[in-house]
Amino acid sequence: MSNPSSPFAISLVLHQSDNPGWRVHLTPGGPDGGHPISIKEAEELARSATDITGSATDDATVTTPYEIVRNGTTVLRDALEKELADAEAKAASIAALRRSLAEMEN
Repeated sequence: MSNPSSPFAISLVLHQSDNPGWRVHLTPGGPDGGHPISIKEAEELARSATDITGSATDDATVTTPYEIVRNGTTVLRDALEKELADAEAKAASIAALRRSLAEMEN
């Protein structure tokens, strides 16, 4: 039997560090790291939630779950692209740094 005082929830969370991406959490504040899902799956869940909440309200100013997922994905993609560009720039400087050190040793 289930305990009626125990809350049940499914949360869709965008993780930004350690394996970034969307994850489904099955318990609120649970110790698990969530279950990774694809962007497509996150968007499908958000569309379903948008369909459900859309029937509950017709307020045009409400940000839909789908918009939140799309915006979150865009922000994370931009952050990862910047991080990758920074890493590539650092990696490109390795050869020049080695040459400079070698010249100093001669």
